[in-house]
Amino acid sequence: MTGIDTLLRESLGLAVGSVGPRVIAAAVTARMAATGCDTEAGYLLRLRVDPAERGQLTEAVVVPETWFFRYPESFTQLACLAHSRRAALTPTTPFRVLCVPCSTGEEPYSVALTLHRAGLDGLFRVEAVDVSLKAVAATRAATYPTTAFREAGPVPGRDAFTPLPGGRYAVPAAVASAVRVRVGNLAAPGFLAGEQPFDAIFCRNLFIYLTDEARRAAAARFHHLLAPGGRLFSGHAEPLGMIDARFKIDGPPQAFMFRAADAPPALAAPPESPPAATPPPRVAAPQPAAPVTPAASTPPGDALSLVRTRLDAGRAADAVEALTAHLGDAPTPHGYTLLGVAHSMLGRSADAERAFTQALYLDPGHYDALVQLLALAQGRGDAAGAANFRRRADKAHALDAAERNGGCR
Repeated sequence: MTGIDTLLRESLGLAVGSVGPRVIAAAVTARMAATGCDTEAGYLLRLRVDPAERGQLTEAVVVPETWFFRYPESFTQLACLAHSRRAALTPTTPFRVLCVPCSTGEEPYSVALTLHRAGLDGLFRVEAVDVSLKAVAATRAATYPTTAFREAGPVPGRDAFTPLPGGRYAVPAAVASAVRVRVGNLAAPGFLAGEQPFDAIFCRNLFIYLTDEARRAAAARFHHLLAPGGRLFSGHAEPLGMIDARFKIDGPPQAFMFRAADAPPALAAPPESPPAATPPPRVAAPQPAAPVTPAASTPPGDALSLVRTRLDAGRAADAVEALTAHLGDAPTPHGYTLLGVAHSMLGRSADAERAFTQALYLDPGHYDALVQLLALAQGRGDAAGAANFRRRADKAHALDAAERNGGCR
């Protein structure tokens, strides 16, 4: 499926290996059957001339994994940032937040609920953008099952949801009205062209699915869209500063927050949130969904896709267990890199470093492992080690680019 893989890379920036060849193959087979195409060549031609069919294939390969208040510390820092700018906010110059991809809407509504609880009604606006028509439709519906609530402990805003028949919960209308939802492709050259800058951008766990070239293009686009002093919130496995040196890590580790290199690092703590004028009805917090255990006979390629889904869901301990079993039978650089990420999420720096080093033993030029080791070296103040890993990562990136260009330098 080289031609279809190329099309997905060009249109979405998708690194096919990050999703899993079996996932792509299954999606293509299903869409070929649905469209009546007998050959992959015929289906590829259909994809090139039919935007609607490209959209259908996109729906089949995107990963809609999200929930309300994922990474709670990010929302604490968001409130800090909003309060630091409150004096300059008006209904015509609001605090602006971009969520891309917005997936099924849990994140943009978490943003809106956070700012609502911070007493900023009428002074903020959230733009929710996704390439998936289904995801955009779900976001606009603004109703959710109990499985959308997974964070334990007191999470701001959870009690604001309105219970509906069938065990679903609705986002309050006053909060939903502050969120504008639309279709958009971050990989498209004109993405959000002409938009005013954003005070905060949320882009969770997207970079891990992109090609290196698409990562750099997306980071450059975000740098252009971020207002002076703004913050970008990423995912747990995305060292944005290694992708684009114009971004620097900022704030507590679990906030996964970055600032432009020339922006001041300190954010003032927000004052206590004022009580709402009309408190919403309190709703018993939905219980987190039970974890799903994959079948023991999962093929190796699919096993790593399932592990990445667990990592996206914050289930790092489950991922370590699954990877330990998987790597005993099928050791790969990508698998050991995922193991290192899982250990990092659990705060096990030494175990993470051993896993990343094992990935390099199998492939000395494994770019993602090199970048993660670079970040660990920087974190412990090892300038010489960080410089060494940066040189190796840059070399690996250059070699990958040369291979993509047919060996041209």
